[in-house]
Amino acid sequence: MKLFLTILILSLTVPIFSQNDTIIDGISYNFIKTYRNGDIKILGNKNSYNNRAGHWIKYTRKGKIKYEGNYINNRKNGIWALTDKFGRCCWTGTYINGFKEGEWTRGSRATVVFRKGIKVRFIISKSK
Repeated sequence: MKLFLTILILSLTVPIFSQNDTIIDGISYNFIKTYRNGDIKILGNKNSYNNRAGHWIKYTRKGKIKYEGNYINNRKNGIWALTDKFGRCCWTGTYINGFKEGEWTRGSRATVVFRKGIKVRFIISKSK
């Protein structure tokens, strides 16, 4: 019985990888979605409950990264980077349990401060 409970608990927290996982830049992905032309649209991992887990990347039709970050139990967590239509880093910041938290910066030009997903302050840096 203890062995069964241990296996059950581990299966809830550890993403399951198969021999068919795709490895790109040293990261293993078990979920891949493509555009009609076959180019990669989304790379990520889903656990045994079909929840997003681990590292995820979404690409534009031109092959540039649109966003990149991590999920835990289907919620965005950790540092995320969002890009503009040219693939240039546009915004970087942190998600905690699916909510934007703390400072989100746009290069050196702007900063937005969030608390539990709610914008509490917006700062525009003056150019020198």
